[in-house]
Amino acid sequence: MVQALCAYFPANFLGTDVYGGRHFCFPSSADLSTLAEATAWDLGWGYRAPRLVNLASQLGALGGDSYLASLARLDDGGARAALCGLCGVGRKVADCVLLFGYKRDSVVPVDTHCLQLARRLLLPPATRQKPLSVNLYQDIVDHFHEAFGPAHAGWAFMTIFVAELPDFKNRLEPKNRLEPKNRLEPK
Repeated sequence: MVQALCAYFPANFLGTDVYGGRHFCFPSSADLSTLAEATAWDLGWGYRAPRLVNLASQLGALGGDSYLASLARLDDGGARAALCGLCGVGRKVADCVLLFGYKRDSVVPVDTHCLQLARRLLLPPATRQKPLSVNLYQDIVDHFHEAFGPAHAGWAFMTIFVAELPDFKNRLEPKNRLEPKNRLEPK
């Protein structure tokens, strides 16, 4: 879906790898503003197509790429609030954008995978079965900050997440696998 969107704009072609794969940079907000909803559907965006088109329109009205660049000057809370004001963006997506796009290494995006890891490895027993809420989201972030330090807590989560993927988990020696008995404790 993302690859098809990037490839839809031929001017964004970056090159071909040694295996023949073609690579494109992500479209600018100006590129996205030219996208018709029907095209987004054709590119595989499905139910997300209207949101993508609305988001592109909203970004255009706010100043496009320069607006997004201006968010880098804001603190995490301000940038998160601005991102959450965009069509289809909630806290988790905003936190992903902050971690991956704005290099905010302390930001921990809490999704279902992070929730499951936190329940198994970080949260105290009384909190483990609570449904995800605004308070539990922040509690999970706080636990990651306590266990790994705030400077790189977001990447600590991503590293644990990748280690839990079957392709990677099967490569780990059993003693290095994160099991419930190997709870993560604050530093």
